Amino acid sequence: MDGKRKLDKNSKKSTLVHHISPRSWSHMGQKILRKINILQTYDDIRRFWAVFGVSPSIFLLAWRFIAAYGTIPSGWMPHHLLWGLLFLKVYVSEDIHVQIVGEVTRKTFQKRSWESVRILKEIEANVFENRYIGTNGSACLMSVDCTDFLVHETAPFCPDFFSYKLKHAALRYEIGVSIQRGDIVWINGPFLPRDWPDITIF
Repeated sequence: MDGKRKLDKNSKKSTLVHHISPRSWSHMGQKILRKINILQTYDDIRRFWAVFGVSPSIFLLAWRFIAAYGTIPSGWMPHHLLWGLLFLKVYVSEDIHVQIVGEVTRKTFQKRSWESVRILKEIEANVFENRYIGTNGSACLMSVDCTDFLVHETAPFCPDFFSYKLKHAALRYEIGVSIQRGDIVWINGPFLPRDWPDITIF
């Protein structure tokens, strides 16, 4: 079964032993969205993104990092990661979050969603250490640049979001990449493109 894990009773470290595909994340998300079919249409994907903030493929990547670097609390399960992203994305009271998730108490939702947030914060610090992997002794371990990501145009229009790179509304991020392996090891942002040119972020 996807998402099975083996607990170390002393350290409460979990070794995640199964790959969880984007299709499986879609299925777990659809249970929360009260639909029985797997994501197929654009509207389904848009709805998933609106509730959890990312696509099922991003959950796959996050899970790989959690499996490699995360300290997993006892009783924490893959679907709790969905709860955590829901908690971060949908800004409402926890009572409404509980109604969205269904069949869970407010106390349980609060505990598990905050555990997910802490796990994501933990792996952020560990991923930065990947800049040392494969080092050849050089003092230069990471290259940094800024990139813009498309977002929906605001209503009313706000020029602060305009990206001269994309000619569209966007958010700007500073990205650090390991020179030796090409892994992303640093993310800083988001920034408003109009107010934050690359040189200012650096």
